[in-house]
Amino acid sequence: MKISDLKAGDKFISEKLNVDDKQTICTLISYQGMNNYVIDAGGCMLLADGDDEVDFCFSFWIHD
Repeated sequence: MKISDLKAGDKFISEKLNVDDKQTICTLISYQGMNNYVIDAGGCMLLADGDDEVDFCFSFWIHD
């Protein structure tokens, strides 16, 4: 699945953002045009390419 397949508010895990085998839960915030997406990765806002692959998309609410 690609980031561009997600909707704002969807939560996912991206292998690119995992450090020391710890999974970072990301949230898609918004589309910024030209295939760029703003994501929240553990409290850090990042600009991601819409073609970046994500491994798993949560279809349920995650409680912190």
